[in-house]
Amino acid sequence: MRPPPTPISASPSNPQRSLRPFAVLGALLVFGLALLAHGWAALMDGSVVINPRNTAPYTATPNVNPVSFYAFVAFTLTVGALASFLAVRMTWEMFFASKVRKAELVHSLSQPISPHPSSPRMPSWLFWGAILALILLIVFAAMNVA
Repeated sequence: MRPPPTPISASPSNPQRSLRPFAVLGALLVFGLALLAHGWAALMDGSVVINPRNTAPYTATPNVNPVSFYAFVAFTLTVGALASFLAVRMTWEMFFASKVRKAELVHSLSQPISPHPSSPRMPSWLFWGAILALILLIVFAAMNVA
């Protein structure tokens, strides 16, 4: 089922004024800064509590579990830095880019995420087949572990 066509008033050349693009950028920036702060606090504290499934939680430190500790810290710092950089970059483009680029950015941030009408679509049987294969793989792995 194809999405309804975009109204002419909301096209990239004539964007509607709304707060949605700014809310998206603000949420992305808050998410990135929160992850950066969490990773930095874990690094400065020197310990992270990790709760794996089906085992008791443990505290990872640089001396006891260095791989778990540094993997957690590196992941949170990297994702936080990338999200923050992306938010700052898009904010910069929103304010200082050309009118065409600014209109495209506002239009793309104002719309809900949906595939482009001309993009190739995956057949539904292939989608459900991939889901079924993943479920069967998880069940097979669970039976071998138990």
